[in-house]
Amino acid sequence: MMNYRADTARSALMAKNVYDKAPISRIELLDAWKGLAIIGVVVFHFAWDLEAFGLAPAGMTLRSEWIYFARSLAGSFMLIVGINLYLAHGRVIRWLAFVRRLLLILIAAFAITAFTYMMTPRSFIYFGILHSIAISSVLALIFLKAPALLTAAFGVFFLVAGRLLSSAFFDTPYLYWTGLSTFVPPSNDFEPIFPWFGLVLIGMAIAKSAAMGGALQTVSELTPRGQPFSFLRWTGRHTLAIYLVHPAGFMSHSSACEQFEGQA
Repeated sequence: MMNYRADTARSALMAKNVYDKAPISRIELLDAWKGLAIIGVVVFHFAWDLEAFGLAPAGMTLRSEWIYFARSLAGSFMLIVGINLYLAHGRVIRWLAFVRRLLLILIAAFAITAFTYMMTPRSFIYFGILHSIAISSVLALIFLKAPALLTAAFGVFFLVAGRLLSSAFFDTPYLYWTGLSTFVPPSNDFEPIFPWFGLVLIGMAIAKSAAMGGALQTVSELTPRGQPFSFLRWTGRHTLAIYLVHPAGFMSHSSACEQFEGQA
């Protein structure tokens, strides 16, 4: 009888320890993925600037391989947003941290809008990746407690329903952000809610499924070594700063190169 009680108490204690275990808030492999994605963004924008300043063939970044490359980068960030939202707020929404992060992203998004309006007013960024991340982060809160399968189902809906729901009613600048207009508005970066919010929900569903199956804990314990991984992890933890700083630097460099070639 004493052994039975001891075993029962030990099992209860183990269950409590598992339940009370600190939630996973950061996954180093996810940081590295973000780092790889922001490096891809830097590469794409450098190519775009070279083209804009006449240092690369006209229409180069409009080729299919460059378009798919750019979409894969945007898709990676939206998936990561969904995964990170569940990691940070899956158990309970930490409102202070959430609002702080949201305000930071919104300020950065408005800065990008202002900067691109001054540089390219006919195709400025009014609803790019940062704007989409901000709005999607708010909308995704609705699905934090939803089952993984339901979350994934809504994710697929947002991915595929845009063409079915498009209407001339949305052909106004005030509603372009929905992605339901009958045409693609001119912009250097346009990531509307349909379809991109769908990837956020799919990322969240992946995180939920991985958490239930224990895979999330396993992945969080993987910490590859080496300088390349450390560099990717560092860039992944500073993606917003890199995203904001690199366009101005590239444009200055490309402009200097253009002037140098003109004098040669």
